[in-house]
Amino acid sequence: MRTSGARGAITGAGHALPEAGTTETGIGIVAHEVLKKFFDRWAGADAEGQARPGQEELLRLTRERFLASLHQAEQVNEESLDQLLAQMRLLFERHEGVGGGLAAHPGDRAHH
Repeated sequence: MRTSGARGAITGAGHALPEAGTTETGIGIVAHEVLKKFFDRWAGADAEGQARPGQEELLRLTRERFLASLHQAEQVNEESLDQLLAQMRLLFERHEGVGGGLAAHPGDRAHH
């Protein structure tokens, strides 16, 4: 696998992936990775009869992954981070309101 340029397309096995050069693309990738990790933890906790992760865990994962996605000299774009956190908050609140969809347990609402 090789890349062409600092932010070039990743190539390998005869395929080229699109460049992740836009802020929107980068944020979308971060959101996807965070949601996968969050819901994997959710399912694992649910299967083990443990408390499922809540909104604070989702926001912590989001912030952590967003910062890890920055290139060495890249500055934090506070507006993009705030927007991504707001989207995650909204997603959590909407699902929590649909039959307690994301609420770990009925009493957990007071902790968020």
